[in-house]
Amino acid sequence: MLFVAITLLILFIAVLIVISFEEHRQQARRSPAGTIGRIWKGHERRQNIRMPIVLPASYTLQDYPDREELSKVWNVSDTGVAVVVTEKLLPGTWLNIHVTITDGEPPLHLNGCVAWTKALTRRDAGGRRMFESGISLAKLDEEERRRFNHFVKSLRRKTP
Repeated sequence: MLFVAITLLILFIAVLIVISFEEHRQQARRSPAGTIGRIWKGHERRQNIRMPIVLPASYTLQDYPDREELSKVWNVSDTGVAVVVTEKLLPGTWLNIHVTITDGEPPLHLNGCVAWTKALTRRDAGGRRMFESGISLAKLDEEERRRFNHFVKSLRRKTP
């Protein structure tokens, strides 16, 4: 008799656990998958607004000028560009960037210093890791600065 009572008690507890687990699972399905910790509601703190655009580019490290790598520019601002590359560029690395801004015109020649780099989750078509790097532009020669400023202004007119 005691054995039957203990068995029924264990069975009753198991049923309660299953019911509790199922209620928790259904509640989780109704809840949002993620939450935002905090939302910035203030004004933009960056001094120079980034304008998203994808442009074909290539670059060379100033320490290795004979090794040119393909990349893409993801956004531009008055003082820098973000590029997508297949190598982890360390902050402080100097490079020369050649950006194709329009067909038929010579590429824009920029030089700058890596300010930051972050790994991206996806890989390129060859399976290589990808990184996004922010490049702070150095002093450009007068003609390249004029072309770059003209390009950035034209993007501002197109951006809402």
